[in-house]
Amino acid sequence: MDGLQSEGLRMKARELVESVVPYTYGDAHFNEVCKYYQKGYGTTCGCLCHWMLYNLGAKNPDIVNWTDAARGLKYLGGANISRIHHKGMAPFVNCIGPSNPLLRGIRPACGDIVFIHKFNDDRTFGPQNKEHVFVFLEEQAGGRWATAESGQEGGTDSKFKFRMLFAPTGEVKPATPVRISDADGAKPSDGDRTVIGWLDISQLDYLPDSLNTYRQMGRCGF
Repeated sequence: MDGLQSEGLRMKARELVESVVPYTYGDAHFNEVCKYYQKGYGTTCGCLCHWMLYNLGAKNPDIVNWTDAARGLKYLGGANISRIHHKGMAPFVNCIGPSNPLLRGIRPACGDIVFIHKFNDDRTFGPQNKEHVFVFLEEQAGGRWATAESGQEGGTDSKFKFRMLFAPTGEVKPATPVRISDADGAKPSDGDRTVIGWLDISQLDYLPDSLNTYRQMGRCGF
């Protein structure tokens, strides 16, 4: 993917999520985005992410959790977050490895999918119900992240949110994890989750027609 295609891709990602968020359980946008949602498999947080990937034209069968025989895709219940995490391997940008890219000033770009989780001091994960994924939109002043998220009220609804990224204090090592708030303007607390990393959507494979569209969008700036 070249620079123009990447720019157009990210424009389209934002356009897509803004076309459906916010939604509430049972409305038309919920029924479209969360068509595979099954109670007992957690919240709808991953539904928005995979709907976006599918509608962007992504075709990686090990990542995109949707069913489309023409693309070789098949939905698997309970796999929304694990497919985004991709076992911490590329195109997932891992923030809990030997060197945390957040500490080097690297950030997700618009449309990238961020994975957060409770991460213990012994570098083990907390309970599964602390997992969450969302679509990153932009970073504002003071480490304020604008996001689009599903799995909100009732574990089903979606909305736009702001979260605060907290710079670590004390002794900072290359692998020091970075925590993020659950609410706008919040102060650091013991309940904060850690940014595990993000899926770089520009590193996925896309349908040829989608790539042509994104190049044109990037060239025109819309």
